Amino acid sequence: MELNSSRAAARTDEAGEPILMLDQNRALWDQIQIRRGMQALAERGSWADSRPPGSRHRLPRPGENGE
Repeated sequence: MELNSSRAAARTDEAGEPILMLDQNRALWDQIQIRRGMQALAERGSWADSRPPGSRHRLPRPGENGE
């Protein structure tokens, strides 16, 4: 749930049209929710080989704004 909701602000444009994950502005992703979601997954055991698509988040590199 944390990983899924972390992108809520970046999912749609001003007209309400969906934005593909690859085209989303990562600066709008909630990094705290991503960290909590990744921690929750890690605590539940091995998940690296069977991650659901919503868990494939990558934290931005320093200076990367996601555009």
